[in-house]
Amino acid sequence: DFLLILPEHIYQSISGSPDTRYRLIFVEQAYFETMNRSRNDVLKTSFLNIRKDPVIHLSEEEFNVLASCHERLEQRMPAIHHFKKDIINALLLEYVIEAENMMINHHEHQVKQSNLTRQDIIFHNFLTLLKKDVIHQHHVSFYADKLYITPQYLASVLKQLTGKGTKDWIADALLVEAKIMLQHSQQSVQQISDALNFYDQSTFGKFFKARTGQTPKAYQNL
Repeated sequence: DFLLILPEHIYQSISGSPDTRYRLIFVEQAYFETMNRSRNDVLKTSFLNIRKDPVIHLSEEEFNVLASCHERLEQRMPAIHHFKKDIINALLLEYVIEAENMMINHHEHQVKQSNLTRQDIIFHNFLTLLKKDVIHQHHVSFYADKLYITPQYLASVLKQLTGKGTKDWIADALLVEAKIMLQHSQQSVQQISDALNFYDQSTFGKFFKARTGQTPKAYQNL
């Protein structure tokens, strides 16, 4: 199976059979975007099409193609070479193109922007805004205004595509940021509450406990 994890996805491994094995490639979004700018729109379209179904069951031939790309990347990463970056870029781009081809075949989509509905584009743009602004902006009206639509229409689009409303998306994104800061920073709960733009520490505590069953301090001390 091939699993594509987009920047806005949250991934958690819950369980696996004893014979489960993974081959992983993690690429920073900024680096990925500089690889080949002429393909950015094409790649974004493919990624949007796969958002609802990020897992592809590969044939043996498809698996062998990606495994070969992966192995060559793995071999070249530690190598000393005057043009190492160019080689890595070329190998990574080959991997991406092969994976993209499999995504298109799997979903029977053509790579055209016209395949995306208005709702798909709104959803993508909302997630982009949410990733960038959720720490400081918790209100539905902010995101609707940025997208030039009404809060009601934004809520209906999100509900239709994901089953979750706008407030739930904002709360989930805030919770992720809070967990990361509590576990991986040296800041106090008060400092994190301020950084996440909550009214006060008590409001932050109630928000966090309602969604996790733990106080921020208890989670921080895990």
